[in-house]
Amino acid sequence: MANVAVERTCDTLLNGLKPEEQLLVWSVARIAGTTYARPAQPDDIAHWERVEQLARWHRLLPLLHHLTNTDTGFSEIPASMRDSMATSHVRSVARNMLLRAHLFNILTAMNEQNIPVIVLKGIPLEESLYDHIGLRPSSDIDLMVEESALAQTEAVLSSLGFSQTRESEVRGDFRQHHHHLAPYAHEQTGAKIDLHWRLVSPGRPYQLNVNGLWERAEEVSVSGTNCLVLAHEDKLIHLLLHFLGDRHSSKIGALLQICDISLMMNRQGSSIRWDEFLDRVIQQDLASAIYMALYAAQQISGVACPADVQERLRPTDFDERKASLFVRKRVVAVGREAPRSLVQALARPGTKSKLEMVSQAFRSQVPWSPVAVNGLDSVSQKTGTFSLSRTLSLGGKLKNVFLRTSELKEQVLIDRWLAQSLSSSGAEKEKTA
Repeated sequence: MANVAVERTCDTLLNGLKPEEQLLVWSVARIAGTTYARPAQPDDIAHWERVEQLARWHRLLPLLHHLTNTDTGFSEIPASMRDSMATSHVRSVARNMLLRAHLFNILTAMNEQNIPVIVLKGIPLEESLYDHIGLRPSSDIDLMVEESALAQTEAVLSSLGFSQTRESEVRGDFRQHHHHLAPYAHEQTGAKIDLHWRLVSPGRPYQLNVNGLWERAEEVSVSGTNCLVLAHEDKLIHLLLHFLGDRHSSKIGALLQICDISLMMNRQGSSIRWDEFLDRVIQQDLASAIYMALYAAQQISGVACPADVQERLRPTDFDERKASLFVRKRVVAVGREAPRSLVQALARPGTKSKLEMVSQAFRSQVPWSPVAVNGLDSVSQKTGTFSLSRTLSLGGKLKNVFLRTSELKEQVLIDRWLAQSLSSSGAEKEKTA
């Protein structure tokens, strides 16, 4: 199969974005290796403040700092924003160096205990795809072990000064409903570890089978010691599904994730066995999900996988208009006026289901009593305060929603389209067989 192509494919995307969004999208494409005419820069301090807000949301300040120092077309940036970007880059360098030191210690201890471990995302991506340390900010270390090795790995983390940050009942919820255990944090530095035994949470409409991942994993040197990383094909699938999962909940960092995906396809595309990539996607009914994520990456960065791979993955009823709305509103835009719980409720089928989900959004997830012998105990104080603050927060957001009903309608439309698209993967499997 042919390698990836780097080209601009969707100028209409830029036409539908705000000036600060256009500049950030152009910056992502530039970092990914695509060259096209740069949009006009913001013309006043307020516009630059929105650029900074957008870059911070997408975790792109260190990369924007690097780009503005190497591209001569950024002379108009206010000094205050340059200082903010430089500070963010220094903090990212310091944070990543700390995480690398912790990772070295963890991998050394795991190797001594003969516990196989795969290092996911984060530091391996930075070391293999980005030119300098700190350009890709990392918030934690993601490790994957086999389920049978979880207890042994937890003992290793505990011996190195890491402990779980959540109460026991919450830990049980993570174990049952998430793809990693409740986060670990170092007692002195606060560095966080997510310990995985699977790659996708059980509640997602798509799943990624871990069978074969370990046999295909590649041994490399990360942070100065040997470990395993996912094979190129599995790594790209994981990045695409992780990006799509985060877009369900509109988590921060969407454009940084697009950078990861685009840089991998651009710089390592010749090492990706596209036939095997396609086979794994189709066999696991992931065609719709993978195509949607690839579509978003191509619209923003211009980097695409081979045309024949796209053709076999593309759903027969793919809605270009709704897909473009998804990219503009759920990938590029900063946050949303509509609270996530309300969007999810209104996107559900049936009136009863909608009302139940709205009611659940206003209830605390942990029971609490307003009366105790000596006043409120610590758990009741925490959960009671959380319930009140959650209700007030949602109430304030609801006020904004009713003032901006078009935003709510768009977000509900996106959620319904996502759910419908992700549940129709069988059609793509039949088409590509």
